[in-house]
Amino acid sequence: MRLFEGHAHTNYQDVLRAVGRALDARGCRHCVVAEVEDGLVVELRVGEEPDDIVEVLRFSDADLAGLLAQARQHRTGQTDEWSRSARLAALQPSGPLGAPTFAPRLADARLGGYQDTLRTIGRFMDSKGFRDFRLIEQEDGFLLQPRRTNSLLRRVEVYRLTSQDLLVMRRNSAQLRGIGHAGSGPLGPDGPPA
Repeated sequence: MRLFEGHAHTNYQDVLRAVGRALDARGCRHCVVAEVEDGLVVELRVGEEPDDIVEVLRFSDADLAGLLAQARQHRTGQTDEWSRSARLAALQPSGPLGAPTFAPRLADARLGGYQDTLRTIGRFMDSKGFRDFRLIEQEDGFLLQPRRTNSLLRRVEVYRLTSQDLLVMRRNSAQLRGIGHAGSGPLGPDGPPA
């Protein structure tokens, strides 16, 4: 992805969060995400059955920049709502629009949708200095195959991120942001300690 060229750090957290939001809007139930030279390629399945339609979407760097801008506008309240047309503009999928929102097919429903799950994985990738990744959803988590930016070797590393791993990672990142409702920490479910 050229989106990060010239930057000292990556921001996969925001990119994958925006892509995850679009996948949630599409009703995705299984996905494979791969970084390519000029963006991301996402293979997704909408539905529960193995013979359900599989779509392949290509997000160019420009598409990703647009998704990021839309997501930031939504989070900062600069728009009243993220309309269906805005959510799906970068996707332009074939098939019916307005599919219901589904959570990923992971066994642990506490993970929520792709927006939160992919954001958590993106934060992990940013903290480790990863680039050029492939992410494969499995029954109980994701298989992450990244490369390190600071490595002289171009070998691919492999990480199995279970749903439990992702829950711990999400709790830790929530504590860093100061919103303890995602787990115990400086701010508990009842607010700051007395």
